[in-house]
Amino acid sequence: MKKVILVLMTAIAVCSCGNKKMIDNLIEGMNVREKVAQLIVMHTFSDDSLNTARFKGYVDSLKIGGLILQDRPDGLVHTVQWLNSVQSESELPILVTIDAEWGLSMRFDEFPELPRFTDIAAMNNPEKVAYSVGKCIGEDMKDFNFHVNFSPVVDLNTNQSSVKSRRSFGNDYKMVERLAFSVLKGLHDGGALGCAKHFPGIGATQSDTHHQMVYTPLSREELEATHLKPFRYMSRHGAEMIMIAHVIAESLDPEKVPSSISHRVISDILKGEMGYKGLVITDALQMHGVTDYAGDENPALLAYEAGADLLLMPKDPYKAVDAVASAIESGRLSEKDLDSRVRKVLELKRRLGLFERSMIVDDIEGKVAAAVKRNADLNASLGYSK
Repeated sequence: MKKVILVLMTAIAVCSCGNKKMIDNLIEGMNVREKVAQLIVMHTFSDDSLNTARFKGYVDSLKIGGLILQDRPDGLVHTVQWLNSVQSESELPILVTIDAEWGLSMRFDEFPELPRFTDIAAMNNPEKVAYSVGKCIGEDMKDFNFHVNFSPVVDLNTNQSSVKSRRSFGNDYKMVERLAFSVLKGLHDGGALGCAKHFPGIGATQSDTHHQMVYTPLSREELEATHLKPFRYMSRHGAEMIMIAHVIAESLDPEKVPSSISHRVISDILKGEMGYKGLVITDALQMHGVTDYAGDENPALLAYEAGADLLLMPKDPYKAVDAVASAIESGRLSEKDLDSRVRKVLELKRRLGLFERSMIVDDIEGKVAAAVKRNADLNASLGYSK
């Protein structure tokens, strides 16, 4: 038995060394701009000619590392066909992300809507339901080579007028922890990764960061006792990614800097005090909750300086890459630190198997039909209808 264990340990060590060498070689072969581009996650809307040409530039000239699927009125079949083309033209596999909190129906009209989090919390045996919903979504995502779901929402709904109302499991942090973990585990078992959002919690806010700067009125003690707890729990229980909100939490950063560009919130609290080792991604950097504050400064650069690993939807990805790359090439920021962040992104892609398996999806129509049926069958088993 000891001999078998030794052989296994040796094999694991060799595999680990091989993986590290592969990623080392990839990083060594990139220039600074290409490294920064691996941290960019850009949006894509319907597959019209303008969007296709624009995104082809992101892939060909910028060599961006990720994309997020937004509303796709052209349907899932056309979207996956387009993704096949994008992945085939990219030198490195692109990380495909999506907001699919209540299933692919959030972006694709042909899918039935799965239970929202408020609905799940009100059902019998909600942990089992949360796991089943997460697993169904994870299986759907795996079928189409979607990799990361920006879910679960772990914001507490302590303000009933909050924009998070139906997207929250409720105002009891212990319930939020249990149900969010069940969704996360379901996603993992289904074949996708999750992302806990929106740190440090926006369930007590009145406004929407899409449209304006937003403040949370809570003290540090109140945040620690409630809204931060689910994030601590998720960070200790396998959340590969945490999304940072644009919310201004003066009790965490007295300078009143939006959390998504706050070194105090990201580097000192989340990564430092809480010890989070996974990937930190911003909320969309074109939202007014951060752009109104940043003014003439580039939000992507501010978020990078604050400690974010992935930069979601900068308004102009070319300017975002230029800003971060220039700061590194001038010596203002460290290329060694950049390498460590790129390594985290490439390591995530490796763990997802993106370097080993084809990114091309076949039998798309058949898989879409099977996935739609899977969703409908789950709703029927739960007795759920929208």
